[in-house]
Amino acid sequence: MSCQHAKGTPGRAKTVEQDIGYQVPHFGLSFCYVVVGGMAVAASSKASTSGNNEVDVEAEKKTSTSDDGKVSEPGLCPSNDSAGSRFAAVVRVAVKVKHWLTGRADVDNHRERLKTDFIMLGFFNAMYTANNGLLSAVSTEVPPDLTTREGIQKLLKQLKTAFTSSIDDTASTFYYWSLIVTLACFYNFLSIPLTIYAEFQSHYFVQWLIGGWFADVVNIVDLWFQARREFLDDGVRHTHWKKTLKHYTKSFIIYLDLIALLPTDLMLLIYPLWGFCRLNRLLKIHRVSDFLERTEIRTNFPNMFRLFRLICICFVIFHWNGCFYFLVSIAYKYENLNVDDWAFSFDKIFNAIYPDCDARFVSQNCSVIETFEEWANREDRLLYFDAFFANRTKTTNATTLVRKYMLSFYWSALTLTTLGEQPWPNDSFETLYETVDTLFGLIIFAVIVGDVGAMVTAMNLTRTNFEERLDGSKSTPNFDERS
Repeated sequence: MSCQHAKGTPGRAKTVEQDIGYQVPHFGLSFCYVVVGGMAVAASSKASTSGNNEVDVEAEKKTSTSDDGKVSEPGLCPSNDSAGSRFAAVVRVAVKVKHWLTGRADVDNHRERLKTDFIMLGFFNAMYTANNGLLSAVSTEVPPDLTTREGIQKLLKQLKTAFTSSIDDTASTFYYWSLIVTLACFYNFLSIPLTIYAEFQSHYFVQWLIGGWFADVVNIVDLWFQARREFLDDGVRHTHWKKTLKHYTKSFIIYLDLIALLPTDLMLLIYPLWGFCRLNRLLKIHRVSDFLERTEIRTNFPNMFRLFRLICICFVIFHWNGCFYFLVSIAYKYENLNVDDWAFSFDKIFNAIYPDCDARFVSQNCSVIETFEEWANREDRLLYFDAFFANRTKTTNATTLVRKYMLSFYWSALTLTTLGEQPWPNDSFETLYETVDTLFGLIIFAVIVGDVGAMVTAMNLTRTNFEERLDGSKSTPNFDERS
């Protein structure tokens, strides 16, 4: 079996020239021959100095291909002609020079850049696929045929892949799920204190329980998300579901999540008015904090989001404090209190009454013409005015629940913002409650002012840095060149 000429022989050079597929200009070809001749002479002189018995070790290790396409064993056709290897190097240099002369080098460089761009594009596509692997594992494949055994096995395999795959906490899937958990926790934050009001218990008790059960289902599913959540350990991201599950079970968060799922709702079967038995659901607040941090990073308007977050926090605090204020009013039997008492009273909030006619038009008879004596003694004519405007006014018949909640929220907002303007306490307990609430309000007010100040500073940070540099340049002393 005859061996084909080794790599770098003139036959191979001819093949390379045929692969190029274009003609070289006469000047470029002549220049290439000059370069090839010079390098061949240099290679020959170097070979005569070092000896002619060197063997190309790399060529011996590689397999050679015969004319009929069969591969011969290493060593059967050794490259005993070292001049052939040197000539191959010379031919490669000549081809590169020829590419440079004809502009082919720019084309090759452009192809290399395109190849690099395609590699980077594939890398980012792989990263995107990894972040959305949980959805693509089920949605990108053709739905299996459940009428066959193979289809059922395929479905079981897809479910196993979905439930054993890890979840990247920086992906959009985990972010939007955190939004759902936040809404469920926010529902508990708002609805639990409302159970203090008897009207809420009597009209919305079933709806409240159904909403709470939906929130419990969300918290149960969140256990699976937390158990599959990827984590970093010494800079290494762990994605295997067994490691993520072990990491979650050894953390403190799992105790909060399990306590939040305790069936304390069963106490409502014995004491239906104990709506605070669901307070353990509020332990999911750590997921709310996690969602707020991620949203602040992802949003394009971080300052607006911080302001919205501050408003929500203040609303929740005012909401809880107002509900506790009404709880204290229940203990003082608010039905028998009047407008001068510290606790809640219906005398402090009436239904809004507004005129149903326009005094600008005489035909509507919407105004009373009084003399000076009648105006001075108007208190003695209250019954007359009530009868006169009885058919000329409208009343907003707000529900009892709305009136109770609005006055309680109003009292809470005034107290926590240290505005006061409320009736003073009548006994020691009311004084203690008012004092503690005012101190707590001072802290809240200080946090609000500090947070708003930090937002304003962050918004004007660029301008502030520029003004500091400008002031520094103005304070630089000017030296006279003659000195």
